[in-house]
Amino acid sequence: MASGYLDNLISTFGGTPEGPDPNRLEGLLDLVRERLEKPDPELLGHLHRMRDRVQASEQERRGHLDNRPGVLDGPLFALIESNLAACASLEQSLATMHDALEGQGDAVAALEELEGCSSRFLQSCDELAHLAASSTPICPGCGSSGPEPTCPNCQVDRLIPDPEPNEIEFEQVQVNDEFMAVYQAYTRVLAGEAGLAELMQALQPLEFTLLEAQALLEHSLDQHPEDPSFLPMLRVVERALEGVNRMHAVEENRSTRELHHGWAQVLAGASGLRQALPAVAESGSEPDTAVDE
Repeated sequence: MASGYLDNLISTFGGTPEGPDPNRLEGLLDLVRERLEKPDPELLGHLHRMRDRVQASEQERRGHLDNRPGVLDGPLFALIESNLAACASLEQSLATMHDALEGQGDAVAALEELEGCSSRFLQSCDELAHLAASSTPICPGCGSSGPEPTCPNCQVDRLIPDPEPNEIEFEQVQVNDEFMAVYQAYTRVLAGEAGLAELMQALQPLEFTLLEAQALLEHSLDQHPEDPSFLPMLRVVERALEGVNRMHAVEENRSTRELHHGWAQVLAGASGLRQALPAVAESGSEPDTAVDE
């Protein structure tokens, strides 16, 4: 949950590239220090845009918090509220700094206030990032941790957070009902709305279909070794089955990251499966045995 809330706060507002980068909070602070005595319209524009971004970020994350299905664990709720409060203070300090540079206040005092607010904001972001990178399973619903694999409050499985949830980009493909059922269960697990048992149940029909496609393709490859199309399709289906097994393994390893990667492999197999079955049917080949759906 912390990683979902945090999203890309650090990448958006943290970090210090070479030279003052006004698109980053610390870079903007360096620029303000450099031009404090001689502010220019460009600097004022940077302050205004950063304030808009911080305001939008606060609203987005407060909406994310308000839309949670359950009550958050106390320490996590306090940390997120602290981050939101720091975000609001930062927004106000950016406005104060903007006005001061226009001659409507003490620029030195405004800079000190902005530095303090920026420090508190980035510290709270670091604390959230540390929680998101934890190797301890936490409840995706309320954010609690504990010795129990199942959260006693939400009755869902605790999972180890994925510290880089945005690294994997899922392609958009048209899928059948079996893929859709797995996707819906997968997203419910991530949202803390369902346990892994629901996902494992949804995986079974899809696994049967993939095994059938694998058998059909293997038989077609034996019957038509000269046809170059069957082997690539077989590899796609095999990789999708690897993804299914990877998602099954989350019952043991509790890794959200493995869950993401497993789904990425399964989804990649969706388009391959659409190509595979019609091609096999057209070949007129049938395997000796088939797995019933």
